[in-house]
Amino acid sequence: ATITRDVTRENGGFTIDKSYSDSKGHSVDSSATVARTPNGWNRTGTYTTGNGGSGTFSSNTERTGNGFSRDKSLTTPNGKTVGKSVDVTRDGNTWTRDVTITGPNGGTTTSNTTVNRTDSGADYSKQTTGPNGQTVTKSGSVTGTP
Repeated sequence: ATITRDVTRENGGFTIDKSYSDSKGHSVDSSATVARTPNGWNRTGTYTTGNGGSGTFSSNTERTGNGFSRDKSLTTPNGKTVGKSVDVTRDGNTWTRDVTITGPNGGTTTSNTTVNRTDSGADYSKQTTGPNGQTVTKSGSVTGTP
């Protein structure tokens, strides 16, 4: 695969032009503008696929008092929208990450991950619920010496 990226700084932010192609004939070109906000960044742009399809994308990342939030969306060439929302928070030695993904037909998948740092490593748990209500839970511990 070949990837090129040109970045130009301007007006307190920058523009990013990307191009991707592979040996199977797949390609996409995109152009994005990134602008600083008081607590983060906004990114908006457009893309065009090798077969002539096009769409838009955007993301907003904001620092919060104890973490950050990020919202992303993409409009597909056939006009459907997909999105992803991520909230990360920290409370002492515990980090929590909540994610919601909305698919092109409106179905959502959510996940909640908690990581608690311990003296010997970390304990973690993750619960994911799919668009049809099915739930998967994982948990465990990681040990190691810092």
